[in-house]
Formats: sequence, C-alpha cells, structure tokens
Amino acid sequence: MSCVVHRLSNQRGRHPAALVLFPSAPQPNRIQELRRQFGLTPREGDVLVAVIRGHRNAEIASKLSLSEYTVKGHLKRIFQKLGVRSRSGAVAKVMGLEMALDDPRGE
Repeated sequence: MSCVVHRLSNQRGRHPAALVLFPSAPQPNRIQELRRQFGLTPREGDVLVAVIRGHRNAEIASKLSLSEYTVKGHLKRIFQKLGVRSRSGAVAKVMGLEMALDDPRGE
C-alpha cells in the first residue's frame, strides 16, 4: 500500500491536508488476466497500473514516454472497457476483482 498527502489551500492561509491511500498494484500475472478479461491493450494495462499506483497523467506520460493527450485517450478507452466513469471507479473495480481472486472461499 502507498499513500499520498495532498495539501489543500484555502483563503485563510491554512493548509489542511487529505491523505489518500492506494493499494499495491496487481502482480504481473494478474495484470495479464485483467488485460484479457477487459480486452485492454498492453499500453492500456501499463496506464491502468500507473493509475492504481496513484500517478497523475503528467507522471504517467513522462514515465511511459507518451503525451498527456495520449494518456487521456488511453484512460477514456480503459474506462469504457471497465464500464466505469472515473479513475477511482477503475481502481475500485480492479481492486475488487483482485480481492475476489484472493478470497479462498471464492466469495
């Protein structure tokens, strides 16, 4: 698990913070399974893993040598294929599947 602290500024000069926890990214064999299950391309799989790890579009673009515009296009297609509307929806869907795969009872 990883976390990110976002500082939120307001007009009174105070800087409240929000702590965001990110689950660990799926293992490589699970990534392959997710790609097959949702029909993701290898690059869409890379982008999805970066999203799960909490990276922003600019970070993903830099890490994968893509433009931010291309990352946004990949995200749009990933959301469509997963049947979600947001990054958080994609993470929740993937991590929900991960937990189901790890459940020894199969529930």
